[in-house]
Amino acid sequence: CDGGSWQEEVSWEILDEAGNLLLAGGAPYEGTLSLDAPYTLTLSTASWASEISWAITAAGDSGNVIYTGSGYSNNTDYEFGFDLADGDYELHMYDSYGDGWNGSTYSIDDAAGHNISSGGLTSGDYGMDPFSVPWVAPLYPYYFTLNTASWASEISWAVTAAGDSGNAIYTGSGYSNDSTYADTFDLADGDYEFHMYDSYGDSWNGATYSIDDAAGHNISSGGLTEYTNYGMDPFSVPWMAPLYPYYFTLNTASWASEISWAVTAAGDSGNAIYTGSGYSNDSTYADTFDLADGDYEFHMYDSYGDSWNGATYVILDGDGNTVSAGGLTDYTNYGMNPFSVPFVFPYNLTLTTANYGGEVSWAITAAGDSIAVYSGSGYSSYTEYVIGLDLADGDYEFHLYDSYGDGWNGATYSIDDAAGLNISSGGLTSGDYGMDPFS
Repeated sequence: CDGGSWQEEVSWEILDEAGNLLLAGGAPYEGTLSLDAPYTLTLSTASWASEISWAITAAGDSGNVIYTGSGYSNNTDYEFGFDLADGDYELHMYDSYGDGWNGSTYSIDDAAGHNISSGGLTSGDYGMDPFSVPWVAPLYPYYFTLNTASWASEISWAVTAAGDSGNAIYTGSGYSNDSTYADTFDLADGDYEFHMYDSYGDSWNGATYSIDDAAGHNISSGGLTEYTNYGMDPFSVPWMAPLYPYYFTLNTASWASEISWAVTAAGDSGNAIYTGSGYSNDSTYADTFDLADGDYEFHMYDSYGDSWNGATYVILDGDGNTVSAGGLTDYTNYGMNPFSVPFVFPYNLTLTTANYGGEVSWAITAAGDSIAVYSGSGYSSYTEYVIGLDLADGDYEFHLYDSYGDGWNGATYSIDDAAGLNISSGGLTSGDYGMDPFS
């Protein structure tokens, strides 16, 4: 489409038999339209869509347009199929009024659904996104998931390098309610920031995001929970096993969408270290916490104010010890459980062997119950062993065994609490069995 005068007055559209717009442009124009197009551009308009236009050119050759589009209606989705040779390209975004695309977004995807490029013109009269085809699996594959709730059209986000909030590496906006969106990030090793925006300023209304690596390790997750228009979560890649690994599990029941929680340092409830919300009923959620030694608080919220309706949580350390556990059981909208890490056993058993330590064994059971809560055997002579015990309040029995039947030959035990107070102590002076009750 070229030649002649007054080319700026020319515009054209190609429609299919159902009236769907396949391609639109003006003059001059040179390009091809494939009905089995390997790439698709989806344009989702918002307000003032008539101001929007765009063009695809080869990289560095903005004067020669391959595809272009303009003349759009508000709040409408447009799809354009196109065919590009392998190489580097640029998507040029224009706004005739100069105030950005007012929430309109585009996405370029291949036939397999891989995202090639996406975004929108957030401000001004011009912007450009470079992209390349074909899609190539990222060298550093990270997987982004956004689960929206209500008022999702207010949500937008950006990934930037740490301390460089003005240069977005990835962005997203223009979402629908109660939907799941997935994408991949190609990030070099380093420090980053996940910026969360809400156009109305009342948080994300339960929407949550998650960034995970190819092995399923969570890199960053959360959502904009405060009644505000902005929040930021710092994160780093690649994933590193936490220095202080603590494992969080949440088991929901009914009305799980009402549940949210936060971990803060003790006495600092305004600065959440970890948060969670946007859950489904009768589901299990797992995550890891990287917590330095110290005192913390686990804050539990219920948006309706009638407790967690049977949902429970547990925080375990790397050895499986329970650091904190519970749930919001009272008919209220808030509760808090204090906890500390590392886990400190409330009771310690100290076993000091003498001669024939290999004959010694023992077990702790609840009073009148033969099932062992803790047990031990296989000891060396003249050695001290310390075993941590986590016992609920109640009555117990300490059972002493000697395989030869001549007592412990001078070996002794002592059970003490964390303050050093002695709960029970002694030894098997003769025979093959003895029992000491304690509480």
